[in-house]
Amino acid sequence: MTTTVKTKGEKETSLFVRFGDWLSNASMDRSGLTEVTIRLMRDDCHLATRVSEIHNTEANPLTPQEVEVLMGEKHLKYIADQTGQSLEAIEDALTEVLPMLGNLLRVDPERLFQYQCKI
Repeated sequence: MTTTVKTKGEKETSLFVRFGDWLSNASMDRSGLTEVTIRLMRDDCHLATRVSEIHNTEANPLTPQEVEVLMGEKHLKYIADQTGQSLEAIEDALTEVLPMLGNLLRVDPERLFQYQCKI
């Protein structure tokens, strides 16, 4: 018998919130990190603009320090509160998530922001 262990953040995060991780193909163990980040970008056009300018690749990955500068302490703390994750874990996860979201913002911003109303 396999037992799945969930983090506190995963237990407290609804399926609706984790849908953002599915949308961007991010790992489901991020406890809604992607969806919370999408909401922040929807509400803060300056943040969304900065994210849309990310053009990092696997050969030139985003660093946790760059994530900290890009997101700012206020947004990182908000994501930590919403997901139950440490700031370090969030910065590390966002090194992969932010380039994906930046690409989606450039290619299909409607898909990125409108899915929240279609559940």
